[in-house]
Amino acid sequence: MAAGKLTNWTSEKIFATLKKIVGPENVSCNKVDLIPYSRDWSLANASTIYMPDVVVRPKTTTEIAEVVRLANKERIPVVPWGGGTGLSGGALAVKGGIIIDMKGLDRIIEIDEENLTITTQTGITVQKLNEALKKHQLWWPHDPESKFASTVGAAIACDNAGTFGTKYGGSLVDYLLGIEVVLPTGDVVKFGSQAPHSVSGYPLHWLFIGSEGTLGIITQTTLRVYRLPQYRCVDIIVFDSFKSAINAGLRIIESGLDPESIHIMAKEGFIYYTKLYEVMFNKVFKPPEKMEAAMAISFAGLKDVAEFQRSMSSKIFSDAGGMVVEERELVDIFWTEKHTLSYDAGKNPWPLSQTQHKYTGIDLCVPIGKIPVLYKKYKRLLKKYNFKPATGCFMYSKRLKFAPNCIFTINVNDEDPEEVERAKKFIHELAKYSIKCGGTISSSRGVGIAVTQSLMPVEHTHLALELMKKLKHMLDPNNIMNPGKKLAD
Repeated sequence: MAAGKLTNWTSEKIFATLKKIVGPENVSCNKVDLIPYSRDWSLANASTIYMPDVVVRPKTTTEIAEVVRLANKERIPVVPWGGGTGLSGGALAVKGGIIIDMKGLDRIIEIDEENLTITTQTGITVQKLNEALKKHQLWWPHDPESKFASTVGAAIACDNAGTFGTKYGGSLVDYLLGIEVVLPTGDVVKFGSQAPHSVSGYPLHWLFIGSEGTLGIITQTTLRVYRLPQYRCVDIIVFDSFKSAINAGLRIIESGLDPESIHIMAKEGFIYYTKLYEVMFNKVFKPPEKMEAAMAISFAGLKDVAEFQRSMSSKIFSDAGGMVVEERELVDIFWTEKHTLSYDAGKNPWPLSQTQHKYTGIDLCVPIGKIPVLYKKYKRLLKKYNFKPATGCFMYSKRLKFAPNCIFTINVNDEDPEEVERAKKFIHELAKYSIKCGGTISSSRGVGIAVTQSLMPVEHTHLALELMKKLKHMLDPNNIMNPGKKLAD
């Protein structure tokens, strides 16, 4: 990549230094090279872009440390970039400066089969990581739908959700053993180890989980991994209410059964999969008239054990008023879409739909008993702001067993500024209601520059926010590391 138009932050001297650090082919301020980093999937007008001044593509921790050291000296904002799949603007260069594209740091350092850990650079995608682990009959159960693009570092920095949180944990707290971080000063520090547990010091490696790149750049990590299950069975059960589905899930856990995943979706989301079923198999699935929610549940392990759990769960579902979906093709479509992502794009309506409107939504978490209340609020706000649901509301287990990560979605025409503003009001009001229910404004996607950032003082006390700002200032005294995100400047 060559130099383009130079700014104050990419003067000849600074640009020459960056080329010396990462190589001339790995640095550019050409507009054509910067445009791919100017947008993500966050809600904004179609014309809104945030152009960085320069992009660098390092391959080592040492190179990143040198770039950050230079940026700190010159007071240049630095923004780490993973896969660009974010939905809150967390990786956008809202104040210009240097984008550090992390995808060059994609080397696996060690797979420890005996101790069930993997040590890797953080620019590798989740999918590539699991492809490497599969050769050893291992896997990292963190499984976001964005795994073909989402990087390991971004997963840590956003603490995003995955499919298998019920059994293995959906938060990075359940996997992260150690990290290497480039601090905003350019210093390189390691936290944690390969030990499964330690109380010898403060667990500072967890400080960077969900930090959204504001405290430092995670360049290397050691993660807990697991043996690949020999067998998996999946079922979908429909219920007449969200509450019934949730109660059935709780009863499954309380019974002593050990589901691998529990995913509860509103009727709107389930209908999406039934439409795809109609397209692919020319069959019509008619859900019960009073259906409000569906649960997809999987059991995995030895075949006999998984099937035994499956049979035991069927009685619990029946007692809870659930109806098992008998159409196996429909169940397979759901699992293909949510987990393997190996669907036929030509038959899937999703890619085409995104040319007509954009998917947006918000990730909330409330106490389990408040989920039905929050869902009803979501339905009321759809009418108030005149929106149609995209995939409705769906819920993963964010932490072990049954901690909810609730995603509420809508379709928005981002070519219409009025509709975008309406969508922001919709999201803001729903997030504020989540706080009222004892919940949070973000459970997996991060705050970034989303409209919900203004609710941070509502969710957190003044003293708590001040402590967060002091911590940020201690690590980043010149406020160069992803400024403007999470905590308003």
